[in-house]
Amino acid sequence: MLELPTLNTRAIICGETDPARVAYDALVAAGYERVLLFGGGQINRLFYQSDLVDELRLTICPIIIAGNDAPDFVDR
Repeated sequence: MLELPTLNTRAIICGETDPARVAYDALVAAGYERVLLFGGGQINRLFYQSDLVDELRLTICPIIIAGNDAPDFVDR
């Protein structure tokens, strides 16, 4: 049987504040220096609009991950 590591999770409430900024600030406060933003177009747009992305590594796998009807990488 595969044992999964115990995950340390917590809920962060952002209210009216920019959710990308709240997530970023929480990660910095927790001591993270590098994270992977793995989301859809809406999540990516939030972080790009808040100028919180400093590196982009794009992997294109349309047959495995998506198809012709897949959402945009960054929503407009």
